[in-house]
Amino acid sequence: MSQAAPRQLILAQIAYITDRVDVHETHRWYQEVLGFLSSGWTDAFGGPDLANLQNLSDPDCKLNIAWMVERNAAFQVELFEYLRPPSRPRPEGWTPRDLGYNLTTLYVADFDGTVERARERSALTAAPVGAPGSRRALVTDPNGNLLELMEEDLRVPGGGEADRPEVNVSVRGIRAAVGDMERSLAYFVDGYGMAEVDVALHGPEHEALWGLDGAEPEVRVLAAGDVFLELARYKDPAGAPFPEGYQLSDAGVMNIALATTSREFQEEVRDRLVGAGYESRDFAPSEDVSVSYVTDDQGFNVELLYMAPAAYPDFGYVPVNNNGEDN
Repeated sequence: MSQAAPRQLILAQIAYITDRVDVHETHRWYQEVLGFLSSGWTDAFGGPDLANLQNLSDPDCKLNIAWMVERNAAFQVELFEYLRPPSRPRPEGWTPRDLGYNLTTLYVADFDGTVERARERSALTAAPVGAPGSRRALVTDPNGNLLELMEEDLRVPGGGEADRPEVNVSVRGIRAAVGDMERSLAYFVDGYGMAEVDVALHGPEHEALWGLDGAEPEVRVLAAGDVFLELARYKDPAGAPFPEGYQLSDAGVMNIALATTSREFQEEVRDRLVGAGYESRDFAPSEDVSVSYVTDDQGFNVELLYMAPAAYPDFGYVPVNNNGEDN
């Protein structure tokens, strides 16, 4: 992870559930098809502290985790495979207009090669659309998560150079379908301090690519660090709410993480969120790591993370070789 300014939050992680294909096979797929780098794994995670942090139904939760990194050293992809409690599948008829974090946009340096590898794995959901140089394609990962491939490297204004320019892939945006835009802006902008930016990430042709032809959502684009969070409110028809009894171990995108290198600032932001009425569940596994899982009044969870550089290798922010050793 690149070290952010002490009093700054950056969008530093997205977490997916691996409910159909085990975490190690999914881990390999992301590396072989998209070009992510492995940054470690653990097959011994869980217990009451994690169950309480994630508000799970089983206090003796058990899970396997794998991590990956990309061009941006400040960003990580995390894969969770829950053994206890078992992950519930998405509801029948789910679409990306339903509430939740529903789509990840990836810049890939080798667009044609990446599309072809996805096609060979039967993962290409929609063929490329758009003019040369600005094409998009839709890919589904082994667990049904939607990944949009982007040929043009759209960046947060002021974004720096790639930390690992030799790597093929970088997460550029995460889209959330929300039920109430003003409440979402209060949570992400007022609560976390994310900045609204004047960038158009998607248009009607991209909605059609995702199976939402004719949709005209209200959209606001936010940023923290070098990654966009795109909020979309669908009105006609509105998206379905989170399923009854939903918990973070259920299929789909679990959450995102907003991270800082200052523990004091992490605690200050958490206290501000709690003061605004949001629920926070907290866990500090060491003096170098402190985590708060904060959930808003629509069901969106954010991992508010403090991590000192000394902890990066143990928590999947440093590439490893095939033997699990740091690179």
